[in-house]
Amino acid sequence: MQLTYNKKIFSLLFLTLVIRILTVFIIGKTPCMDITYFAQADRILHSAGKVDIYITPSYGFILYFLNIIFHSLYISSAVVYILFSFGAALMSWLIARDLFDERSGLLTLLLLLFFPNLTVAVAGYSHTVVVSSFFILLGVYILLRFSSSGKNYFYPALFFSLTTVAGTYIRPECVLILGGLSLFIFLRNSQALKQKIYFMSLSLLIIISGIFLHAELIKYKSASQYPSAFSDSKYVYITYVCTFSDIKNASLGQIGAKGSAEFSDSVSLKLSEDAFGSPESNHWSIFRAIKKNPKVALTHALWVAKQCLFDVGHPLFCPFYIYFLAGVGIFFLIKQRSTKALILLYGIFFISLVPLAFAHAEIRYLMNCVFPIVFLAAFGITQFGSTKKVNAVSLIIVAANFIIYLIYLINNMRLDSLCG
Repeated sequence: MQLTYNKKIFSLLFLTLVIRILTVFIIGKTPCMDITYFAQADRILHSAGKVDIYITPSYGFILYFLNIIFHSLYISSAVVYILFSFGAALMSWLIARDLFDERSGLLTLLLLLFFPNLTVAVAGYSHTVVVSSFFILLGVYILLRFSSSGKNYFYPALFFSLTTVAGTYIRPECVLILGGLSLFIFLRNSQALKQKIYFMSLSLLIIISGIFLHAELIKYKSASQYPSAFSDSKYVYITYVCTFSDIKNASLGQIGAKGSAEFSDSVSLKLSEDAFGSPESNHWSIFRAIKKNPKVALTHALWVAKQCLFDVGHPLFCPFYIYFLAGVGIFFLIKQRSTKALILLYGIFFISLVPLAFAHAEIRYLMNCVFPIVFLAAFGITQFGSTKKVNAVSLIIVAANFIIYLIYLINNMRLDSLCG
């Protein structure tokens, strides 16, 4: 029986890899921002002096060194997507298996085969969200393994902290997400409190050291007057205030209307000045801006929350029928009093929303929120009883996912550019 299960898992993993390869090559386009990431990495590596480091450079380095092998930015970008989206599916299987059971792990892989948020929804701007999601899921898996075993804290803490640092170098919000989720170990009873404290202390030391080293590199190499720990404070600030132009466009009924609507950075900065003052007066710090006008900052956060609610109803984020299955999963977890599993899944979902309060909502940025929904849906399907019922429900869901996937795959393939 175990051999049969292993064969099913191997087959699903192989099929996942094939679908990821087909997805990226059928779309056939290099994500817009990957060109910028690559160009910046090239400047950093080949310039003897200071250069403009506008965005977090580590992802660009990955593309740069892959390009040495493949001599094609398009293929390098595709390889990044294939490896890390496959890795995200692999880690999802392991998490669901450890959190629930083997059947839930298998169904999680099945649901993620054509799941739009991990396939066609991330085709446009860059694959950084896929890379960071892999590291977040890897970090969650390490937390699960450590908190349910009697092993020494040292190696789990080392692997967890290095995973957090790697994810944070790609997308800085990883440190907030995994930092918050690390508290989960205190809810598990398999480890002594002393071991948990040692785990947290060592992890914190390595993570802070990793961020400090990155900040020093940026400070040493950046030509900006306002370098941040990860890139340029100007980029972070503009990302935050761009919501002002979103709100204006929505009030004019122009949201999403490229060309007629105001989407430029200069417009966003101009609109933000009445609330926060000039960016220079804030030293391009969003925290200084928030301190100046917390009321407007709260309005900003509520607007982002509203956009998130809008996006979670989009089929590219999560098809509506998955929510029903996730609800079934929640019902049975409550019935079985599996509160720790629920706390972890709720934690992944809601902590992943926190960084968006300092940026803006997009479906691809909500990727980390989709995994706990899929885990719950997979567990919910297992509660349907007989194997025949479970198989029937699973096949219907996969077929429905495939239809959504195919529609957006064809759409992305036909577009001249994924930027618009």
